[in-house]
Amino acid sequence: MQDEFERAVGIGRENQELIGLGKAWCAHIRADRSGWGVGIIEEMTGLPVTGGRFACDFARSPAGVSGMRLEVSALQFYEDNCVGCPNHSPGGRIPNLRTWAEKLIADRSQREAAEAEAERLAGDERIRRATERTRLGARLSAASQEAIDAVNRLDADASDGTAADSLRDAAQLAPDSFPEAVREMLYEDAWLLRRPVFLEVLITLDSQDDPPSLHSLCVDAVVNGWASADGFRYLSEQGVVDDVTDDFLSAVVFHAADKGPPWSRERGDSAALLHYHSLVPEAVEEKLSALLRRGEPWFRAATGSACQALIPERQDVGERLLPALLDGLRFHEDPTGSCALRPGTRRFQSKSAVSRSTWHVMLCPSPTIRRIILAWTTIGSRPQDCWGSRSGIARRPLFRQTFSWACC
Repeated sequence: MQDEFERAVGIGRENQELIGLGKAWCAHIRADRSGWGVGIIEEMTGLPVTGGRFACDFARSPAGVSGMRLEVSALQFYEDNCVGCPNHSPGGRIPNLRTWAEKLIADRSQREAAEAEAERLAGDERIRRATERTRLGARLSAASQEAIDAVNRLDADASDGTAADSLRDAAQLAPDSFPEAVREMLYEDAWLLRRPVFLEVLITLDSQDDPPSLHSLCVDAVVNGWASADGFRYLSEQGVVDDVTDDFLSAVVFHAADKGPPWSRERGDSAALLHYHSLVPEAVEEKLSALLRRGEPWFRAATGSACQALIPERQDVGERLLPALLDGLRFHEDPTGSCALRPGTRRFQSKSAVSRSTWHVMLCPSPTIRRIILAWTTIGSRPQDCWGSRSGIARRPLFRQTFSWACC
């Protein structure tokens, strides 16, 4: 709550400063805050927390959207109405709206110029790559040339579905059209361009041999998120201990979590989590515990969902992870109004209802689980918050994750 108050006060000060800059630029400018009303924080501080938008009797075009931050529409208002205005009445002070706006315009022009130059250089580099591929294809069969042409088209347009389908079909039906030279080229392009279809094709061609180049490419795909599904499908069978890093395990956990809103939830894929847990159980459980205790609210909820996928397969893991699950519940999910149940993070909430399961936990046959729960409720939360079916912690995703497992 304190953070929200400080944020609102900061916005109010920014709006107040910008209103002053507008008056310093022209006597005709005023702040139009109609329709917003006055909030409690405005009454307390006198700051214009709802900035609205600039207005002027001589404005040639609308001032844009009216919002909480005045700066959102102020630049557009200056460019549309103030530049070259014959009715300008100087406020006679500097800095003013013009000095503020001209700096933003200069920064924008510099950024656009840099982007245009980067786009030009990227285009030149794309042409160079296409030329090299075409030169390579000139020495190969017609089928190889068609595959190379598909790669060129995907280099130019990543959304070219026809080229992607053509490349997939060639890999499945005519693998001979990918000789060693073409495969090396495809590996280089996959590392550079990070097109998911390139990894999919390389897995189709080389998965039987498990070359180090394919393995490292799959690890990069899942860590950096450019082809997680294909990378994990391969690594769930071919993964080794050397793959395991902190970032890699975070990706494994997130991939195992359910995704999507409650009414159209997509089940997570826990194959990689189970595979790496069989290789390095201590590292995986340590990572799960760390994310439950120290992660962001949405990631803690995702980790709880991943635990749900792991625990039914490995019952002994439940007792080892339950302390971390319960510790995760001790964190406030919603300190600033952006709790884990809001859209976008609610997707990791368990389907199970807590109200029917709560007292069954107290009667759980495992004395270890009973002791953990009772100790946690004693030191970490009020009983009414913990055991209420519709209040307090009962609404938190990790609470539902924990008890849906513990009550089985």
